[in-house]
Amino acid sequence: TIGGPIKKDKLFFFANYERNDQVGARAITFSDPLVFRYNHVAQQPSKGHLAGVRLDYTINQKHSAFLRGGVDNNNGISGTNLESTWIASDNYSYQTQMGLTSVLTSKLVNDFRFSYSYFRNRLAPPTQAQCEQIGGDPTFCFGLNGPLISFFGGLQIGTNVNVSQDRHPRTYQFTDNVNLTKGNHRLRFGGNWEHSNNHGTWIRQATGAFSAFA
Repeated sequence: TIGGPIKKDKLFFFANYERNDQVGARAITFSDPLVFRYNHVAQQPSKGHLAGVRLDYTINQKHSAFLRGGVDNNNGISGTNLESTWIASDNYSYQTQMGLTSVLTSKLVNDFRFSYSYFRNRLAPPTQAQCEQIGGDPTFCFGLNGPLISFFGGLQIGTNVNVSQDRHPRTYQFTDNVNLTKGNHRLRFGGNWEHSNNHGTWIRQATGAFSAFA
């Protein structure tokens, strides 16, 4: 984090950045002795970047404003069966907000806010390189991008039925609050308007799903 004045007594800034890089462990086990050789410990990687910046500006004795923005980008791979059935998730979002506080009189203060946010989420099968990385062995990537096939003992290979997916919600919000002080009493009132817009796709069971019997 870092912050400080840009212009003395008028303009200030604050910024932050955070990085997350971790690898979890997932035990892949099957109950049937015929598929015991597929029992292993897989990796579950997760990476993320989070950043934000804010500016505060004193316009004059009666008005002050701020502007801030933030970005969050993260991705990971997770699953419970062979690595070819895992899901790679990629997420990106950002939000911007501005505000204006006005001291209209010694008893009347108005506070205005506007914000806009966007979120993008994508779910897809892992790539060949990702699959081999999390499993540590190309054997566990058998059936990658093919149909989902369930075998005896709980073993599955192929594409997870829940991919591919993507979603893109956008939200606009206006808020205005008024504070009125009269004698020993304070009155607060205001309004809020929010509009959300969303679209996306879900290609469920795109490659098909089958069960094999021995």
